[in-house]
Amino acid sequence: MSSRPRLVRRESAGVPCARREAAMDQGRTPTIEDVAAAAGVSRSTVSRVINDDERVSARVRTQVRRAISDLAYSPNPAAQALARGGRRGGAAGVA
Repeated sequence: MSSRPRLVRRESAGVPCARREAAMDQGRTPTIEDVAAAAGVSRSTVSRVINDDERVSARVRTQVRRAISDLAYSPNPAAQALARGGRRGGAAGVA
């Protein structure tokens, strides 16, 4: 069984998201996987929403954006630079 905490949906603006708290308790920032779990979609769908892909429905886009907001998720610039496979954005690779 997974040791990751179960997601508890945020019911009101005054109640912090359990997944964000769990990530912070573990000394890490929320990941794209955390956003996907919170929104109930795949990691690929979260990526499509972040990159404004038009193939994502408005309903799902709203779910994902709400999860991104609830978790205070922000993409890691170094990871994005590595994923692009270049030095765009000024990130240095590891030799």
